Amino acid sequence: MDTDIRYGTFSGSIGNYATTTRDATMYNNGATGLFSSGDHAYLLINCGIVSLLESKVNGGLTVRVTGASLTDWAEFELFGANAEWPVTFSGGWAQLVVDIDELLANPTNTNGTPPTVGNIQRFGVTFITATVMPRMTDNFWVGGFRILGAGTPALIVEGRSGGAADWDWASIVAVAAVAQSAVLLDGPGGSFVCRGPIQFGINDTTTHAFTETNKTLLWDLQEVMLDGFYGLSALGNAGGTTNITFGLKTGTGVDATGAQGGSIQAAAAAARFDLDFNDPNLDGVNLYGMSLIHGDTFDMDDAAVDVASTLYIDVTRVNASNSAQVAISAIAPNTADGVAFMSTDDLGDIANSNFSFTDGHGIEVLSGGPATQNNIGNTFLGAYGGTPGDNLTPSSGSTDAMIYNNSGAAKQFDRSNGGTSPSFRNGASATSNDEAAISLTFTPLIAGSDVSVFLTGTNTPISETDSSGASYVASAGAGVAIDYKIYKTGYLPIEVFNVSFAASQNVPVNQLPDRNFDLVG
Repeated sequence: MDTDIRYGTFSGSIGNYATTTRDATMYNNGATGLFSSGDHAYLLINCGIVSLLESKVNGGLTVRVTGASLTDWAEFELFGANAEWPVTFSGGWAQLVVDIDELLANPTNTNGTPPTVGNIQRFGVTFITATVMPRMTDNFWVGGFRILGAGTPALIVEGRSGGAADWDWASIVAVAAVAQSAVLLDGPGGSFVCRGPIQFGINDTTTHAFTETNKTLLWDLQEVMLDGFYGLSALGNAGGTTNITFGLKTGTGVDATGAQGGSIQAAAAAARFDLDFNDPNLDGVNLYGMSLIHGDTFDMDDAAVDVASTLYIDVTRVNASNSAQVAISAIAPNTADGVAFMSTDDLGDIANSNFSFTDGHGIEVLSGGPATQNNIGNTFLGAYGGTPGDNLTPSSGSTDAMIYNNSGAAKQFDRSNGGTSPSFRNGASATSNDEAAISLTFTPLIAGSDVSVFLTGTNTPISETDSSGASYVASAGAGVAIDYKIYKTGYLPIEVFNVSFAASQNVPVNQLPDRNFDLVG
């Protein structure tokens, strides 16, 4: 035990003298079963003179797991020269975070019979120098080792800072430092560096609050890592409150704008991060004026999520049903052919936004939403495929079309508020009408009349009401074939099929008394 070289107030570390003969420092569990699938290992390391290590390709420092026998192992070559060494903190310490499944799936080197995830007994590092390293005493140290179980947050943000103020990154770092946690630390240029998933709230009846502006959160570049390990999530409770806010918002509805939200990002070569804001008891998740860079899957299917003026840069997928997505931009989305960047059951939740093309679709419309989809000022930029305008054939359309109607139903896409006339791909049983809506005023009406307007040949109304006045205004597509039906107790039903209107106008109604109803009455 070396009590001089240590992280924070830890009692010490395990010191070694690194030489031109490979050596190792490993935790021995005493039996197999050290890890389970989905686990991540955290390990602190420190090196006196990094430049004297062997190169990475020659295994200057490797992370290794073994089975019951020391000769049955798998390892990954991590670091070597100064240029490859991770960013250090607090006296030269660096922290390794290793996805055990990824290490076993893609090792750099193996020996004997490499262990499976269930029969690992040892975990640690090996090291070797290219030349003799000067020494007075130890020159390589290993500090705290811990295991983060699958699906477990590395840091949970509870309550409020000091019981009175909303948490922010700086206040969390201060508490983490006292707890000897290196998961969240101050980073370069006033940023913050994170090495694990963060959860806001703990599903209790207290108040949990986080507010931040103009800051950058960086996910640490760790090589043995899979997409989706890093991320932010939140838990709510019907008896408590959980609020998370990045940035400031002005305006309301589709006219809202956001600013000063800062950024959350991973390096292009690093693992992508997730956002999970789907808990039904969340009170507010507000992302205003943010840049979200190199993300994986963002789950935002919740009415508590409010996003304005935010950039999604190199993000794989945003599930956005029920959330507000206003003035957002999808830049260089990480989509594949036939796959959409953003999904929703109601296009009206996405407004005045820009979708740039790399591959696949901009938006996927899912089942369950309204028959009339309000396409409010959305634009599609770049080499999307397909011909803009109606697509009335199910199971057809370009795999690079702007909108993928995967609702299994007929949808009318109303562009009365502007935006690009999109191209459509239809899934099974889906058809798509692209129209700038017109207004049809049914008049005069008997008060209490039931008015329903359908796309011709469908049974789902695109507009309906029990009219309390002498007229009713319905929206329909210019030139789109519709059926309309008007019912009022005591009057003959009016049913008109397969008609279309080129412009907004009054539709005259002549409701005649039902004499048979009078006789029965």
